[in-house]
Amino acid sequence: MEKIGIVGAGTMGGGIGQVAAAHGHLVTLYDSQPGAAEAMIQGIIQRLERWTISGRVDEGDAKAIIDRLSFAASLEGLAASELVIEAVSEDLPLKQKVFAALEEIVGTETIIASNTSSLSITEIAAGLRSPERVVGMHFFNPAPIMKLVEIVSGDLTNPDVAKRCFDLVRGWDKHPVMCHSHPGFVGNFVNRPFYLEAVRIREEGIADERTIDELMVRAAGFRMGPFELMDLVGVDVNLAVSEAVWNALGRDPRFEPSGVQRTMVKLGKLGRKSGHGFYPYGDLNVSPRPRIVPPGASTTSIRIGPTSGGLHELVDRARANDIVVNTGAEIDGIEVDDVRLTLSDGFTAREHTMGSAIPAVLVDWAHDLSTTSSLGIASDVPRALPSAAGFLHQIGIEALHLNDSSGLVVGRIMSSLINLAAEAHAKNVASREDIDTAMLLGFNYPEGPLSWGRRLGPGVVHAILRHMGDHLDKGRYGPTEELEAALATST
Repeated sequence: MEKIGIVGAGTMGGGIGQVAAAHGHLVTLYDSQPGAAEAMIQGIIQRLERWTISGRVDEGDAKAIIDRLSFAASLEGLAASELVIEAVSEDLPLKQKVFAALEEIVGTETIIASNTSSLSITEIAAGLRSPERVVGMHFFNPAPIMKLVEIVSGDLTNPDVAKRCFDLVRGWDKHPVMCHSHPGFVGNFVNRPFYLEAVRIREEGIADERTIDELMVRAAGFRMGPFELMDLVGVDVNLAVSEAVWNALGRDPRFEPSGVQRTMVKLGKLGRKSGHGFYPYGDLNVSPRPRIVPPGASTTSIRIGPTSGGLHELVDRARANDIVVNTGAEIDGIEVDDVRLTLSDGFTAREHTMGSAIPAVLVDWAHDLSTTSSLGIASDVPRALPSAAGFLHQIGIEALHLNDSSGLVVGRIMSSLINLAAEAHAKNVASREDIDTAMLLGFNYPEGPLSWGRRLGPGVVHAILRHMGDHLDKGRYGPTEELEAALATST
């Protein structure tokens, strides 16, 4: 392909156009808003000038990219394109109108692609004479930087069309993944619990937004917490994606957007761009602190039961810090003075304490217990928390206070993500490898959710989901029937 047309000269359209021009294609931008395409080209020129100054792009390469960019005064100006990528607003009737118009203008062999992030490719192509040449090419923002591109096949998409687009963007130094049209595709389907569960946890009073964000970064290994990220991209933008996926899934209650977000949008609390979201910004900026459990006295020894209760990495850290490790405790877990630590499994701390003279402290999940610097803990016996926090402090971990609940924070969010990833695989949305790749490259996960689930073990993930279903809502948290198969070692 030599000639590529772009419909929609906004941030995404301009970014995709820059990428295509950087790889030798002649790119024509069109936007229905007069002057928008010209303005976008000027914006690309300014961006390339900055990149040239910083040494990121050679001056000669920047000039070549600019020379390959042009704009069309009308949609007819894209008639000679061999590929047209639509990047207009996320509005199904609007996209259908654009595709119907393009079908009358471009050649019969031209591929018509949509950059939609969640709308059905099958529905976008509905009513066209040649729906087989319609495909999704979902770039992630910013397109010149982000590696992931979802290549999305509708029900009637010709496999050769999808393959040609896959090969094309791979030649653009991107990492494409193949997927079938499904609400949210891979990324925006699997990632919903990252936000939705975080907001529910906050609403239920288990932890505040700063504590949740702190745990998702320092314990779970994400680059940003869910509330920080919603404020960055815009609470309204996040809500719009959630609404689109929810509606496309027939208003499945698991995906219903939060009433809190809807209220915030109505009040204009949109995040950084409005000066206030989940956090205040600008003159109001007062950085809240997470709920830290003050550490109690140090300990010289610990006892472990028949097993360490899923906390063997903490036992190793204790030994490395010259804490004597004894055996002989009657119940699984780590006994520290007069308390017992055990990893969250979907039961509450109160349930773990029942029938024992030693109060239980529930320890939330982490991506890697051997290196984490923060952990959430909870107990129904308040006096137990300082003892647990004192031990964790000795081995280099700051304890954050959580209210006793099923699944807690990281465990609840991550098990929900793993469950949806398994569901996506079961629905043939994408392969296991592509699901993990999409979450790593498109959403900066520390590890693909299915890989994470395999490392934990299907039994561990299944148990926490089953117990969360029993305590909270079976319809929302019950493990998918295909979970064990999706977490199988073979691919």
